[in-house]
Amino acid sequence: MIDNNLNSIDWGKLNPEGPFYFFVPKNNDNKEEYEKGFLLQELFPVNSNGLFTARDNFTVHFTKEQAINIITEFLSLDNETARKRFELGEDVRDWSVAGARRDLSANPDFNKIVKINYRPFDIRYTYFTGTTKGFHCMPRGKFMKHFIQRDNLGLIIGRQGQSVGAMEWNLVSVTSTITDLNIYYRGGGLIFPLYLYHEHFGQMEKVANLNKAIVAKFPSKGGVPEGRGGRNTQNYMQLPYNSSLKERARELRKAGNLSEVLFWNKVKNKQFKGYDFDRQKIVGNYIVDFFCTNCNVVIEIDGSSHDNKQEYDAARDAFLQSVGLTVIHIPDIDIKKRLDNVMEMLHSHAALQPPPAFSIEDKTTPPCSIEDKTTPPFGHPSKEGELCPEQIFDYVYAVLHSPSYREKYKEFLKIDFPRIPYPKNAEQFEKLVAFGERLRHLHLMEFPPLLWIGAGGEVANFPKSGNNRVENSFTQKSNDYHDCKVWINDAQYFDNVPSEAWNFYIGGYQPAQKWLKDRKGRTLTYEDIEHYRKIIFALNETDRIMNEIDLAL
Repeated sequence: MIDNNLNSIDWGKLNPEGPFYFFVPKNNDNKEEYEKGFLLQELFPVNSNGLFTARDNFTVHFTKEQAINIITEFLSLDNETARKRFELGEDVRDWSVAGARRDLSANPDFNKIVKINYRPFDIRYTYFTGTTKGFHCMPRGKFMKHFIQRDNLGLIIGRQGQSVGAMEWNLVSVTSTITDLNIYYRGGGLIFPLYLYHEHFGQMEKVANLNKAIVAKFPSKGGVPEGRGGRNTQNYMQLPYNSSLKERARELRKAGNLSEVLFWNKVKNKQFKGYDFDRQKIVGNYIVDFFCTNCNVVIEIDGSSHDNKQEYDAARDAFLQSVGLTVIHIPDIDIKKRLDNVMEMLHSHAALQPPPAFSIEDKTTPPCSIEDKTTPPFGHPSKEGELCPEQIFDYVYAVLHSPSYREKYKEFLKIDFPRIPYPKNAEQFEKLVAFGERLRHLHLMEFPPLLWIGAGGEVANFPKSGNNRVENSFTQKSNDYHDCKVWINDAQYFDNVPSEAWNFYIGGYQPAQKWLKDRKGRTLTYEDIEHYRKIIFALNETDRIMNEIDLAL
């Protein structure tokens, strides 16, 4: 029996709008506000999909040695034997066994084995020549050259949101190397490089890949302190901080003994090499005398009160060094009687030197003017009103990690590349730049080796000895409501893994789970175990920072 007909249906009127003309209802309540922002492909004019290998098991490897062994064996075999040995399947339009052989034979240099951003937090190795229809199907060599042995950053964005359940949009990450097309579950990761490299009259020229008209609309007042944004700094993330020491630090600052006052008068207001210094800076459970923010150097002025505190001072120095700081001790008497000599010593001290002028071999990203065609040396402060490219990058990165942004504009994030709202003012811009910088360094795992341990306690410790082999049946077993054990076999596990980190999604993948699944049957090395612990720490910190970002928007 038919209960309904065309007349009984509650029809609704659709008003399809360009450019997509959807024939389904859409919530466009925030459309006008959203479209006031700028498109990523307009901010970063040069962009491209990641490279496509066509044969991942043959071209992408966990170690450089494994890549060398596979290529060496491949070249020792004839085409058909190699096809069977490495399960390469039939040739396709853009990839063939013969084409791979020609490419490898024409470029016999194992220095071409480079890191590839294969999956979130999963850096592997591949032989990269940039030749189309060669070892890789579509290497996109003309684009990836901006990342081959270059200091660069790239924003990796997926065009459309996930369709799995009610999952929020999360197709964003960062890269500093060549990147696989299928870095995300849905594939199609588009890379937006921050810098472009071009040869000009025999010299390599590095220019910012940014739309000047869009950058001109950003607030020019304030900006971030000198040294921020450059990837050479060690202070990659917020230093450990004990808020209960705030009042004590304030008292010490007000009191100021004679030697501290004399030294402060020499370094305040950027008198010393244009560097910023803080007095009575809290680092973990300690208060240091002076802290140079540009070089991450602690300067301690030692008076008679330190005579019987050798063990305490040694423990304090060890902690400060573990979080990436250099400690310089100066006797109190030298400040009072030989201050000029002290300042001369500091001026030439290795820890207080800016890196050398930028060259193609450098691994630093110098701050520069958007207007410049070349990048000035790191450590040269920007002119008044100028912005550093990393600041723009970090602002965008922070916005894209805002839960409220993702929720508010979820309808639009499903259908196209994101639009980014302009900052409301200089204060908001600076806050978001700081958040984005912290996230960037976390996701690139560019932080002092022991800082994550100091800040995260015993996050994801690996307490049991064994064969370290990742077996078929590793599972997650509850420890308490917040933390869990992640078993890699019947005897070994990672303990104290926060549920926020275990369940965290990036591009449809849960990195904490995906990384282990991809290593089923492999034996984890010490470096692998430490890397996984850092993944857990980074994901847990990301979850926390994302909630802080919303407070700044």
